[in-house]
Amino acid sequence: MKQLKSYRVWIVLGLLALTIVGCDNYTDEWYLGNRHGYYDDDDDVSDDMLAMAEYIEGQWSGTLIAKYTEGGIAYADSFYVDYTFQRSKNQASGIGTEYTFTLAEEPYKTRKFTWYINQDGHVYIDFADHVSMVIYYDDFRLDRSRFWGTMTAIKGVQEYDEFDLTYQSAHAKSNRLGNGRSYGGKANTVMVKGVAMSKTK
Repeated sequence: MKQLKSYRVWIVLGLLALTIVGCDNYTDEWYLGNRHGYYDDDDDVSDDMLAMAEYIEGQWSGTLIAKYTEGGIAYADSFYVDYTFQRSKNQASGIGTEYTFTLAEEPYKTRKFTWYINQDGHVYIDFADHVSMVIYYDDFRLDRSRFWGTMTAIKGVQEYDEFDLTYQSAHAKSNRLGNGRSYGGKANTVMVKGVAMSKTK
């Protein structure tokens, strides 16, 4: 009987060790369910993708007009929004938080999300409430101080948002990769396999 109890102790300790080893910095169930935001080992993250991620990283504030359909009826609601984008080290991806306020500046909603940039330059945002949005490369402009365009729901809701955001603190970093550039189709550039190129006429 004593020997059986010792086996149980070892099993429990083994499971505990596996649990600790298997953990990473973000253990929320919603986050772990959105691993497609991270790249496989054979995916190349280009300098332009990293530069875009550096530009996105930080705190942004502005306005958002949400256009959505419920029960076959179209609605449009306007909000003030704050976004915080945190970037994973040496990646074009990370986590973030969306804070939404009514036009009377009353808190409306707070949502956590993961985000990533793919090789086409599209910015994917997966919210904790199982809503996924994409900001297609042709539909935005991003530079060191402003990020504006449209985002489209691809999961969870029928929605199309227009946003206009301003960066909320001076860029202390020099944006070493792509300093002074702008990104997005509205910036007259195209993304080809992760490399931003000027559009040709």
